[in-house]
Amino acid sequence: MERSRLRSIARSLVQQLVHLSPTQVKRLAKPRGGFAAFTQQVVAVLTDYPDAVMVPGVDAAAVLAELRQYQALESVVRDAKLQYEMARDTQLLHGANIWQAMLLIYQHALAAARTDPRVQAAIAPFAAFMKKRARKPAAKPTAPVAA
Repeated sequence: MERSRLRSIARSLVQQLVHLSPTQVKRLAKPRGGFAAFTQQVVAVLTDYPDAVMVPGVDAAAVLAELRQYQALESVVRDAKLQYEMARDTQLLHGANIWQAMLLIYQHALAAARTDPRVQAAIAPFAAFMKKRARKPAAKPTAPVAA
């Protein structure tokens, strides 16, 4: 199936997206990697040999329609992952820049607070925050291995 057709299907499917609870996800059948490549071949058994293979409740056309939806959503999932990573990275960058500026301001404010009670009062809540939120302890040095 051509890519533009898959993208067109994917756009229409975005409106039909579902959100499953962790319990619902746990209950889903877990397909083996690469299963989609065999779907048409396996479903063809139903249509090619209806006298020998009958599966109540399984409609070959419906299965193939789900395959098309599945394939179309692959690009949506890939794009969504990329968008998520970009949004997360951008947020991390902004957070790091803000934190760096805050630490510089705090450092200078601590120096000014020694002589100015107004600055000391202004930074008191953040100073308390910094005391409660101590950094991770440094890794303990390991003893050298004897040769």
